[in-house]
Amino acid sequence: MIELNKLNGDLKINGTNLSSSISIKNLYNSLFPFNIELWFSNGIWKQYKFVNEPFIFILHFELEKLLFISISIKVSSKYSIGNTLDSLGGKNNYSWGEIDIYNDIKSGTSSILIKYL
Repeated sequence: MIELNKLNGDLKINGTNLSSSISIKNLYNSLFPFNIELWFSNGIWKQYKFVNEPFIFILHFELEKLLFISISIKVSSKYSIGNTLDSLGGKNNYSWGEIDIYNDIKSGTSSILIKYL
């Protein structure tokens, strides 16, 4: 289950808090129950991935700053992007950032983006 704190953009994933102000050096300690892997690295850009069935989370960093979180859902899941987006408050702008949806035309998949200022 994913919950969003609409006041500050923090996520709660099955009881584990993911702060919108998390740094890379605190990433592994904060998300201890999840198997986190470095997904991509190129200079100042880094992406970390972890799975909490049926959700796939990719955290996108510039230097030490979390820019956005991408949430995808495994195809065989009973969950949908639309229902998950609705449970997070839908597409919306907040003082800390915004929630949006990204449709990848090449792969035919969609994901939820939680973007931080």
